[in-house]
Amino acid sequence: GALVGLDLIKEHVKVRNDSAGFSTTFGKFEIHGETLYQRAYGRKDDDYFDWVTGFTYTIDDLAKKVFLEQIDWTIDFAKEDVMRLQDSTTYVKSSEDGRVGRNNLVTRALFKYDEKIRLLGGINFDFLQGGKTMLAGGEYKVRDGLVVKLYTEVFKGNETSYYGQWRENSRILGNLEYSF
Repeated sequence: GALVGLDLIKEHVKVRNDSAGFSTTFGKFEIHGETLYQRAYGRKDDDYFDWVTGFTYTIDDLAKKVFLEQIDWTIDFAKEDVMRLQDSTTYVKSSEDGRVGRNNLVTRALFKYDEKIRLLGGINFDFLQGGKTMLAGGEYKVRDGLVVKLYTEVFKGNETSYYGQWRENSRILGNLEYSF
């Protein structure tokens, strides 16, 4: 017989997430890491282990020579390991394509001019799908509790990569942050 109808239902799968993290310093180095384990109930999604680790190095001697107060350079590596694939007969697809940071290198440089002005530049490389996103901008502290931020974000990659899907959406971001 003919197929009369097909209903697709979007469901938020019940999962359990366990996570941990650490951070410590050694001189001008700050070393950090985080991990997350997701277990999906009923095998409705993948069970996976995500982790990120890296360091931040503070450069103040060189910064002073170029009229800056401080430069912080951060490098992080993020990886995902799938422990068990989604395998439920009533589910068509796992969340794999929507999970970012499955094999990425993220680097960032923060340039602090003084207590009021900070500039930032960074790149996120996705080794798994070949895309990348780049961020550059700055922040200005108008007064205690009031910060103005302006950034540009550019997405690159082929149309099937995570960041490539966004390549027509490169943007300028403005933010007014008020703390009270």
